[in-house]
Amino acid sequence: MADHGAVTDSDAPSFSLATPPLFAALAPARRVLIAGAGGGFDVYAGLPLALALWQEGVDVHLANLSFSELELVDRSSWVDRHVVEVTPATATPDWYFPEGTLAKWLAAHDLPSTVYAFPPLGVQTLREAYRHLIERLGIDAIVLVDGGTDILMRGDENGIGTPVEDLTSVGAVAGIDLPIKLVTCLGFGIDAYHGVNHVQVLENLAALDREGGYLGALSIPRDSREARLYRDAVADAQAATPQRPSIVNGQIAAAIAGEFGDVQFTRRTSGSALFVNPLMAVYFTVDLDRLAARCLYLDRIEQTVGRSQVITRIEKFRDEVETRVPRVYPH
Repeated sequence: MADHGAVTDSDAPSFSLATPPLFAALAPARRVLIAGAGGGFDVYAGLPLALALWQEGVDVHLANLSFSELELVDRSSWVDRHVVEVTPATATPDWYFPEGTLAKWLAAHDLPSTVYAFPPLGVQTLREAYRHLIERLGIDAIVLVDGGTDILMRGDENGIGTPVEDLTSVGAVAGIDLPIKLVTCLGFGIDAYHGVNHVQVLENLAALDREGGYLGALSIPRDSREARLYRDAVADAQAATPQRPSIVNGQIAAAIAGEFGDVQFTRRTSGSALFVNPLMAVYFTVDLDRLAARCLYLDRIEQTVGRSQVITRIEKFRDEVETRVPRVYPH
């Protein structure tokens, strides 16, 4: 796997306690693409970061791996065979369209209101889509955003959550030569519902730290402009998609508001005990190429062109691998 742009001892930026490493790493960038890695509403988890960067005058663009029926969108919105340019005026009969909902919300707040959307793809085809956007927009930094932390799983954990879209995104971007490539996660603990052991998440972060690939944790202040606007955007998305509101972003928004425990906000979680807590309001950021190098099955999905290929190859890997024994958090 290519290691272009990975942080090394010789070229690592100088970090300090006074400046969050996430922002220090992005400081040289002129045009940043923040992209939801795992589909659905993942792009919303990147909104607080985008708002902060826009406030600093950075040229930020948004994209998302989409679960919408993009083939229903008018062909005039397709700027490449795997890239849809979603604006507030983009129409579709699909009732589930997070990218369109976000574009309208951004326009209503006088913010850049284009959200690019990719259909579910394999690594090779998604890489083509990213390359098109990089060239079209002059991108020099990419931040993949995951709602939850299962994107940090290397493959031998007891449970790896829902890795198909996340690791397709990581594999696609890892093969692109860019000076700055990061992964950031918002919503620590949420993936317990999908079998992730979060002691193993912490173990993976520690290993990345030893290798120079961990850029630390950054909490979103409850009363910040970014927090207020993010909560408003999530509420707007819930109102626009009442049949399927984002469980992930709903919990993150509740955590950012200072809520705690079994905070229920949709019938989709009835019967499940939620554990909303302050850790869900923290960005955990890593160097993308360092993360890709630790994934035990990324080579198996490298040549995929379709989502189904990714699914079957990850399943085959999981059938063969000896998994690490999960641990209970000791405190």
